[in-house]
Amino acid sequence: MADKILVIDDAPVIRKFLHEVLTDAGFEVDTAENGKEGLELIADSEYSMPEKEAEDAAKAGAIRCLAKPFDLHELQETIRSVLSDKISSPK
Repeated sequence: MADKILVIDDAPVIRKFLHEVLTDAGFEVDTAENGKEGLELIADSEYSMPEKEAEDAAKAGAIRCLAKPFDLHELQETIRSVLSDKISSPK
């Protein structure tokens, strides 16, 4: 089963682009337009790396945040690194 990622961004083109790139990289991807929508999805699903605005992300359980603009390679490697850390040190 693929790791499930939640992408939250107010720009539809960014959401669509990240959905396509991350799906192609083997992740299961949900998208949300804003934090409220993201929190609703988080309440109903379990994500490998929940994330919203950088300052609030740690409170919500995010391990890392990337600032825009970001490099796609950096995004994919960050997700893989976080998931690898999660596997090697389970709760």
